[in-house]
Amino acid sequence: MQLTHLIPVLQIAVGPVILISGVGLLLLSMTNRLGRTIDRAREIVDVLNGEAEDAPHDPRHVAQLEVLWRRAKILRTAITLAAISALLAALLIIVLFLCVLLKFEMALVVVAVFVGCLGSMIASLVFFIRDIDISLKALDLEIRHHKPKFSKQLKASEATHGPNFSLRNLRHVLGATTTCTKRAEQKNPSREEP
Repeated sequence: MQLTHLIPVLQIAVGPVILISGVGLLLLSMTNRLGRTIDRAREIVDVLNGEAEDAPHDPRHVAQLEVLWRRAKILRTAITLAAISALLAALLIIVLFLCVLLKFEMALVVVAVFVGCLGSMIASLVFFIRDIDISLKALDLEIRHHKPKFSKQLKASEATHGPNFSLRNLRHVLGATTTCTKRAEQKNPSREEP
């Protein structure tokens, strides 16, 4: 086998290598989302475990746990499909080299592996988009009871501060603390509020 015969194969193999890099970044994003979902679920379980045994659980916490469980399962599926896509891309590179080195005619196998690779990636992205949609619904569930209060105060703040006033500034105007700040205060009660 001469090098001149391998150069076209190397040029063809660049596509799947780039696909592996892209899927790797996608996997990184998905695993981060899964980690955050699991961490949030553990926080809610800790809150529920801290409540009195005879007291009814806050229905919002229970609903959030159900949403987080669905998101975790969807993200697991998306991660699995993305990993299968990367594995098929690596298999495609191997099959391409074997076809050239052993002079086999396996065009049908190459096409099948390539279609499987892209199909897995597409399915993974569909599940990823579904997770994003569910996370927005979970956010709506979390802030639903605050919307009327915030919309009144936002209108009042816009009248006072002008139309460029944002929701981010609303927290400072109201003197409200975020959930993260409340958690930090609970863990470290000696910290003073600015």
